Amino acid sequence: MRMLRRIAGMLRHAGATLDEIKGERLRSSLLYLLVLLLPVTGVLLVLSLIVVPVFIFPQLGDREYMGFVGIGLMVPLVLTGGFFVVLLAGLLLHPFVCLLGGRQGLRRTMQAAIYGSTPLVLSVWFPPAMAATPVWSSVLTGIGLRRLQELTTARAVTAIVLPLLLLFGLGLAAGLVFW
Repeated sequence: MRMLRRIAGMLRHAGATLDEIKGERLRSSLLYLLVLLLPVTGVLLVLSLIVVPVFIFPQLGDREYMGFVGIGLMVPLVLTGGFFVVLLAGLLLHPFVCLLGGRQGLRRTMQAAIYGSTPLVLSVWFPPAMAATPVWSSVLTGIGLRRLQELTTARAVTAIVLPLLLLFGLGLAAGLVFW
């Protein structure tokens, strides 16, 4: 029940929720991410059992087999992929946080990334909602960096924008090289 209140708190009152987790261990934040990923995994699993065999691959014939493929692939992919992406985002963010004056440690950066990813993780199963949620998650991550790393708002925003610019620049360079 506490985790559900935190999810609702991040969606409605992020600052207060982030103040509550300041003393929390990273293990509790990882448990929060797991609780956040479980319903998304369930929804995507149901979609893979129904939508994929019936509408996308009806010509394959054996729909029950396709359902088992969905179970075998969807659960591990969503859970491990979700953990990997959110934790990688936190690790990518941390050097920039340190450069801009964040001295509270990697744990606090990871917490900001985990709790900030709430809207994005919850919207994965509904693609139209994903248009706005990256911005919302970035704002929540910025609030998390400001509260947990005790950065100014400008430094928190800069810590989020710099890795995005770096990734964009690397992608552009790779596109120019391999084009």
